[in-house]
Amino acid sequence: MDRLVRSFKHNIVEGRFVGVVVAIVVIVMRVLMFLNGELHQNEFFDSGYVWKFLAPFFSDRRISFAASTFSVFIIAGIISQLNHRFNIIRTHTSLPFIVPLVLFSLHPHFLQMIPDFVAVFFMLWALFPLLNSYHQSEPQLFAFQAAILIGIAGVFQIYALLLLPLWWRGEMMMRGFKFKSLLASLIGVGLVYWMVFALLVFLGRVDTFLAPFDFITRVSLVQFSEFTVSKWIFSGMIFVFLFTFIILVHRKSSHDKVLTQILFGFLNFLIICAVVLQLLYWSTTLFWFTITLTLLSFLIAYYYSLVESKWQVYSFYLIFSAFILIYGVNYFSIMPTFL
Repeated sequence: MDRLVRSFKHNIVEGRFVGVVVAIVVIVMRVLMFLNGELHQNEFFDSGYVWKFLAPFFSDRRISFAASTFSVFIIAGIISQLNHRFNIIRTHTSLPFIVPLVLFSLHPHFLQMIPDFVAVFFMLWALFPLLNSYHQSEPQLFAFQAAILIGIAGVFQIYALLLLPLWWRGEMMMRGFKFKSLLASLIGVGLVYWMVFALLVFLGRVDTFLAPFDFITRVSLVQFSEFTVSKWIFSGMIFVFLFTFIILVHRKSSHDKVLTQILFGFLNFLIICAVVLQLLYWSTTLFWFTITLTLLSFLIAYYYSLVESKWQVYSFYLIFSAFILIYGVNYFSIMPTFL
């Protein structure tokens, strides 16, 4: 094994304290960006049932920042736990915890608490029953559990409901099509929204039940004609980077155990669908962009945890240099003008 690769594995991939060091660095990055500029507080439309009641608790930007930072660590922790629980990456690595921390600390949008974070919690949680159903003779219970979690995600961010038909693809990949599983998933998500309907009836606000679903019908296609040259270049770089990783991970995982192959095949499918859905809801929501970053972080962690050549090591440092550059651009763009 090349000396550079061996050093990378020892110090970065398998480093005992690298997770703690990166966590501290990420907190410092987020605090610096928060303190050195007046961050734009996004107004979130009522795209769910719950968020309009929770939003006032995060009206103070300091509380919102603390909650968003905590949420980012929860997302990183869930991804790391998913990896350990199912032994997805068959080597000791901290990258599943590190990569999402970094990705969600590069832009000021993720310095405030958003309903997308809560929906992502439940979406990632729904991966556990999906993977547990692998080779199970009676998988409908797991389909039921996953559907309930996706349904709860939709209570916070209604667009998450569109994950349910995508999840059926994952269930088919795990064990083939089973009508009982399909029926169980419909019952699971139906149960969540029956409870929401019953609560609204009790509160005398039944007329608001269908209001969040109106957002799903508000398709707002991206207007490519309005793109500047810089936006075209930046968007093109993102798409090239994204689909390059999808191809690289597909090739690497094809030599791994079957469960890993299925999982990353499903995650690649979700990423592609999320990109398409983000284009469809371009000016309405950034939920699908948040989903894409979440899943992309797992792909990056997998690919570089199993590094085999010095060129992969060079590409890792190149990518993280680009991340630092993106952070720097966003940091100085929100600095007070007198600085």
